[in-house]
Amino acid sequence: MVVAKGLEARRRNILTVVDGAQAPAFIDLNLADIQCDFYAGNGHKWLLAPTGTGFLYLGAGNEDRLVPPHVSWGYRAPGSGLSDVRDEFGSTPRLRLLECEGTRDICPWLALPQAIDFQATLGYDRIRARVGELASYIRYRLSGWRGLLLETPEHPELHGATTAFRLPEGTSAAELRRGLWEQFRVEVSVIQRPDRLTIRVSPHFYNTENELRRLAAALGVLLRG
Repeated sequence: MVVAKGLEARRRNILTVVDGAQAPAFIDLNLADIQCDFYAGNGHKWLLAPTGTGFLYLGAGNEDRLVPPHVSWGYRAPGSGLSDVRDEFGSTPRLRLLECEGTRDICPWLALPQAIDFQATLGYDRIRARVGELASYIRYRLSGWRGLLLETPEHPELHGATTAFRLPEGTSAAELRRGLWEQFRVEVSVIQRPDRLTIRVSPHFYNTENELRRLAAALGVLLRG
């Protein structure tokens, strides 16, 4: 289905840009199958790489469509014959055009291969199975608890491991965040939307059922519902 949509968009001359922030490591991702023009993914989410890591994929024929918003010493004018041949440092003139921002810390980039290898050693299928177990458990444990309403779709093909619940009316986002951390040492996303508050729980393989029960106990104390 994804391939068909990508091919149809290309046939209609529609530029496709995919926000794949959550996909790397969470699913078996094959960019060649998507047939998109651009794809952006993050490394600091399910891959557990350092903050500041990610990638931008350029589909075939899009190599010269990007212009960097700011430039430094690696700049070359568009159309000046940028090469994709890698040099001894593993980079290319085109990559330097897009990545060169002057002085910056590249340590997160250098740690990315280790993050990939670490999860590969554990086994991606095993990790995904464990994450699925935890997501199912949190849905079972929190749905209806203290007025929490499940907002994430229930069909397994329409939800991942991130589960959102609507918070009861009258909840203070600031007080809930402060109470979760100061009283229970629990860190979880409390999201303020224009029409409601939600809490988003995203367990990974290193979390435990005991930790999720601790979150439920904390919400039992802090919520009025």
